[in-house]
Amino acid sequence: MNTDSAYPAGTEAVEFSATQYWPGDCRRTPKEVRAYVLLTLKHLGEDIPQDTRDALEVITSELVTNAVKHAPGREVGVTVTLAMTEVAVTVIDHGGTYEPLKPRQAAPDEEDGRGLELVAALASHWDQAPTHGGGTTVRAALALPAPVCEGPSA
Repeated sequence: MNTDSAYPAGTEAVEFSATQYWPGDCRRTPKEVRAYVLLTLKHLGEDIPQDTRDALEVITSELVTNAVKHAPGREVGVTVTLAMTEVAVTVIDHGGTYEPLKPRQAAPDEEDGRGLELVAALASHWDQAPTHGGGTTVRAALALPAPVCEGPSA
């Protein structure tokens, strides 16, 4: 196992990883990033179930919206990673100081404040860390079903 890997322990056999960057001061950024993630998943093939694609779209939207909201004017990076057992999205903002994110219970009449609650509910696991040079990196992953292996034909 490569100890210099940029991927968390337990993420074996990364099959694909791609990163793109967007301006953090653009209201279109979350929409454009969702389209990028969905297109990337489409190109990766049909092995990713539709419900996983849908969940990753929501997670991406919430994480990028948080990055744009809390680090305006800073570049936002998004990485899509496919491994043997999971597909993940990592959102990186370079916005100032790192403050750990915590899901919170939004009041029924609040219009926002449910993003991390959705991420926590949809993701198999998620984590966060300070971004080198300031800001926040958040990674959310969804487990993939085990591949169906057919035995040798008789």
